Amino acid sequence: MKWWMIATLALALSGCGQDSSEPEVAEKGVFEAYTDSQVEALEKARGVEDELKKADEARRKQLEQIQ
Repeated sequence: MKWWMIATLALALSGCGQDSSEPEVAEKGVFEAYTDSQVEALEKARGVEDELKKADEARRKQLEQIQ
């Protein structure tokens, strides 16, 4: 009696596995998260650099007009 109950329970639980038709979404690892944050920081720095270059160019043009 006990054997049949265990076998039936094991069979029922084996059917409760994950559905393989749905793709699994993997979490980003530490390296990928670090790399993404570094890329974002680099893009922001390039944007600030462009703004500074434009401001410098405008200041130079303004100084040329005064002289």
